[in-house]
Amino acid sequence: MSVSLDVTINAFNDRYLTELHQSQFSRQPAVEVLQQRFSRVLFDSKVLYLIIGTDSGLLSQYVSESDKPDNTRYVFIELPEIIERLGLETQPHPQVRIETPDSWERALEDFHFNEYAFLDRVRVYRSLAAQSDYTKCYGPLIWDTEQKSINLCWSQAYSLGLKAFLQTQLLNVADYQIPSGVLEGQYKEQTALILAAGPSLNDHFEWIRQNRERIYILAVSRIAKILIREKITPDFFVHVDPQDIAFNVSKEALQLSEQVPLIAANHAQPLLVSQWQSNVYFSGTRLPWESNLNEPTLDLHGPTVTNVALSSAIAMGFTRILFAGLDLCFDKQGFSHAKGSNEASSGPSLRSDTRRVKTNLGEEADTSPDYFAAIEALEAQAASAHEHDIQLINLSGNAARINGIDYISTNQLTFPPTQRVSVKVSSPTPEQRHLYLLALREQLGSVQQSFMKAQAAADKAKELSPLLLTQNGSINPEIQQKLNAYEAEIESLSPPMMRFCKVYGLGEFLADTNHKDADQWTHIDILDFGKRYFGTFSHILKEVIQLLEFVGDKISLRLEELSISPNIDALCKGWIKESAFLRADSWLKNHKVNFDLNTIEELRSKMKGEFESLTLKAESADQARCNGGATPYQLVDKATRMLQRNRIEELKSILSFLESNDRPEFHSGYTSLIKAYIAELEGHNQDAIREHQSIIEAQHMDIMEASLQRVLAISSAEKNHAQTLQAIECLSLISPHYLKHYGKFQRTAGDLAGAIESMTRHYEFFPNDTYNLLNLADIYISISEFKAARIVLEEALHHQPDNLAAKRLLSELPLLDND
Repeated sequence: MSVSLDVTINAFNDRYLTELHQSQFSRQPAVEVLQQRFSRVLFDSKVLYLIIGTDSGLLSQYVSESDKPDNTRYVFIELPEIIERLGLETQPHPQVRIETPDSWERALEDFHFNEYAFLDRVRVYRSLAAQSDYTKCYGPLIWDTEQKSINLCWSQAYSLGLKAFLQTQLLNVADYQIPSGVLEGQYKEQTALILAAGPSLNDHFEWIRQNRERIYILAVSRIAKILIREKITPDFFVHVDPQDIAFNVSKEALQLSEQVPLIAANHAQPLLVSQWQSNVYFSGTRLPWESNLNEPTLDLHGPTVTNVALSSAIAMGFTRILFAGLDLCFDKQGFSHAKGSNEASSGPSLRSDTRRVKTNLGEEADTSPDYFAAIEALEAQAASAHEHDIQLINLSGNAARINGIDYISTNQLTFPPTQRVSVKVSSPTPEQRHLYLLALREQLGSVQQSFMKAQAAADKAKELSPLLLTQNGSINPEIQQKLNAYEAEIESLSPPMMRFCKVYGLGEFLADTNHKDADQWTHIDILDFGKRYFGTFSHILKEVIQLLEFVGDKISLRLEELSISPNIDALCKGWIKESAFLRADSWLKNHKVNFDLNTIEELRSKMKGEFESLTLKAESADQARCNGGATPYQLVDKATRMLQRNRIEELKSILSFLESNDRPEFHSGYTSLIKAYIAELEGHNQDAIREHQSIIEAQHMDIMEASLQRVLAISSAEKNHAQTLQAIECLSLISPHYLKHYGKFQRTAGDLAGAIESMTRHYEFFPNDTYNLLNLADIYISISEFKAARIVLEEALHHQPDNLAAKRLLSELPLLDND
């Protein structure tokens, strides 16, 4: 760490490292600053917070001394030099730890990291010092911490299975009749093209159209809107995620679902799966327990849909797999997604948690921790593919370089003479669908009955648990016998069912965990544990039973769809209940019905209206997600970094974003700031000064400091002393942190009285800033005010007794006194 570790004590007695914080704590007490920035985000219940930096111990102290939920934990990750310099205590509170970059992962076990990760309750935040990173010492720590936390959380969730994944798996089971295993090995000696959502996707559409008959296209479902616009129809869509957002970004794929089959994870978004109008090939087990209804499927591998698309293509037998839009980095304008996506429409990425990676062309580009995790997963998949003589090729030179994936531009790519094979996978007949649904209903009905029996036992055990101990603390044998009997009824669930319940409800069980040592348990703890354990089991079973009832209704609806004389009212109610409105149109196309035309058109119109309402809500939610992420602070932070790195193209993208954005928080001052940065990089300093002047005149206080800093830098470089002095004077009015710098400029300009006044005022705010005191003493000596110089030097030595410069000057003062 090659930065100064000088300590400042401000007027409010807050002690911090000067260079780390500059003016952050100069105007008000640190606790007030930290409260304003962190009080709404650092005190949620049942969260493990990983916080990068301690703000010179002030943030860790603020958290330690604040009221916080008993089930929340904090791990601060700080640079060892700072811990040592400030003498920070490694465990200032039982719920708080301060660790180094080398020790924080080991400390997670003490705070039961696996429980928080499984519950998706791990949060990573940056201290003020890490956010601003004035000294550039936190960048590697930020990247490393955020990257490792993503990997640790993903592997934990993947190994255990989150409740949301299990829920969607069951919700999909009525529609998962074709296992993806039927596609295995069907495309040997063929070329696949995987289309992902990166910015380079737009560069390849013309080539794709020219070579469409030579390739099989597997497209991630989220780019359907772009493909429709480009009139490109893939051979398969691939869809993985269970969250609502997955439907929001993929809903346009339904427009092509009659022509294009879907390869979907067993936990894919049910709204997409249930409304798909052609074959759906599912990957992963059909049911989340051992069952004769489970069948072999393609490998389901990787953290992203692109990883799953690749593992699917490998299993399908393709010997050459191309990629377009697989960038996994931002383009030169700072965009993360292809044009035409909501992400691209919302402007360039303003993320600061990025690092530079090499592209296929040997240039550098920014990537994010989640992209980097996907890169690492793809490298492992590529190594496996090479073992099977499968060639992987990325068509984009601007994509991140991935070991094991070659780069070949489209104008250099050649195709072997092999013709496209005709692969036909027959769809299940109505009779086969009917038999499958009956078998599924029978199995789920049996499972539901066993769960209902277990729930009844859990309810009875919950009622009896408080009576287990007598008043003198001994166990009541009669109650214990009954509890054992009820527990045996619960445990009578088959091992696969018991395991499913415990995995499904693991979050609830973990939330109720008492981490006291056994010798610390009281009678109340014992009674409370039994009541909560059986109560939690009952709640989980009740939730699963309700889920199975809903799934049972879906099965009955699918059977009704196959009926020779269907009940149209039951069908309508069922489709509306599960929001599967497109099933109506598909059903009308594939079934001969004896309804009059008015009834059919009324049904079609009603369901179409409902579907349009659904998609409008989804589109609105997705646009809000994309537009709501950027904050003014992120914008200034990103723009400043781009200025420092001479990245003018990204600044121009930010300018375009601002000029097309009507969010009130991005006022005209931000546009002026970015224009000033661009003008400065283009060498038009006077244009830059004019833009900064407009900010100052408009009194945009939120960006005034950033603007004045650039005026100061430009004026100093041009040796415009009057303008330089004016800029630093304005800065000193914004923050006392600049007073000593103002004093130095005043001294250079010959205004010694003004310099003394500024440095003295700085001392009032930062009394232990020995550097400022030495400069002040030097001015006094230069004007023969030796008595004042002695007072100042003694004050400096009071704060820093070993300061050699202060000792030397003080030792020379008697000689100077005699002159």
